[in-house]
Amino acid sequence: MIKLANIYDKIEEKGKLEAKEIIKAGQQKAAALKKSIDEGFEKEYKRIIDDATRSNADYLKTRLTQVDQSAKQKSLYAKKAVINTVIERVHAKMLKLSDKELTDLVVKVIASDVIQGDEVVKVSKEDYKKYRKLFASKQEGEPVELDLLNKKLGKGYKLTLSKEAADIDGGFVLIGKRYDVNHSYKVLLDNIREEHESEVAKLLFGDGE
Repeated sequence: MIKLANIYDKIEEKGKLEAKEIIKAGQQKAAALKKSIDEGFEKEYKRIIDDATRSNADYLKTRLTQVDQSAKQKSLYAKKAVINTVIERVHAKMLKLSDKELTDLVVKVIASDVIQGDEVVKVSKEDYKKYRKLFASKQEGEPVELDLLNKKLGKGYKLTLSKEAADIDGGFVLIGKRYDVNHSYKVLLDNIREEHESEVAKLLFGDGE
């Protein structure tokens, strides 16, 4: 006859064995889950770091570009300021041209124009007497025929000088029947700057930027 105690012992031993197996299986699942979580965390962490690195790199690149553009802009402004100063000094020198220099300039500028030849020349109030003295043989009477200037320009020119002053600071304006041509010093220098600014920059700074 089997003793009841032996049956209880076997049941207890079997229960302990099953409990160990359950615990072991649970530990394995827990370990697998932890590994999965750790790997997922590492991937997410790496992704976050990579994103941050790319973001920082993009930000740094953007900032460097902005700084570079700002530096170039400031350099451009500085160079333009220097060029403006040079132009202003040239303008000041033009206001002090000798009679011969002024005569040569006026003849050269008008000769390069495509005009009718019967235009009226207007100058500033300050330059009126000078233009009349240099380009008209008669110092009295109206209208003032610029016969000396017309002779230098050649056949077909019948320019006259207006007593009405032009609102300019040096130079002259040609008043035609259908158009006006502004040859004030300011306009002449602005045209030169616009057409030759890169060359001026090269002469001043060694580059065209």
